[in-house]
Amino acid sequence: MIGTIALQCVKDFFHIEKKADHLIREQEPVEGYVKNSKLFLKTSDQALKIEIFKQKKQLLLVINQQLQTLGYHHQLDDIFLK
Repeated sequence: MIGTIALQCVKDFFHIEKKADHLIREQEPVEGYVKNSKLFLKTSDQALKIEIFKQKKQLLLVINQQLQTLGYHHQLDDIFLK
């Protein structure tokens, strides 16, 4: 569940909109999962990778605040890009 919340925060942070199911022919713009307090993100968009890297600290702060708001005591330490 933490991975889903973190991924949704990333999409909201960068204003990535979900396409309608009947329009999806390719992968989502960004995918990810959480393992050992780290968020692993996969995207083929190089510009998005650069923006994630530039704003990593701010993004982690937003994700951890959202987790705390929802009652989770777990916090993410880092973001890795694939």
